[in-house]
Amino acid sequence: MSECPKCKAKIAHLYEYDHVERRHLFTGDEYEMLDEWASDNFCEFECPVCREVLFYNERDAKKFLTS
Repeated sequence: MSECPKCKAKIAHLYEYDHVERRHLFTGDEYEMLDEWASDNFCEFECPVCREVLFYNERDAKKFLTS
């Protein structure tokens, strides 16, 4: 089990956040979602205990959890 470098809690997983962009058709009164995609520019992995961001890419997060 890994130890959070911020709060020192023993953790076996991280929370991952990404950004989803959506395109809508707006008629002036209503929105209709046309499509959505994940943004490659935003990814954060945070400690589930203290909620501090620890990593910004999957490679580093995976290395942390498997070492």
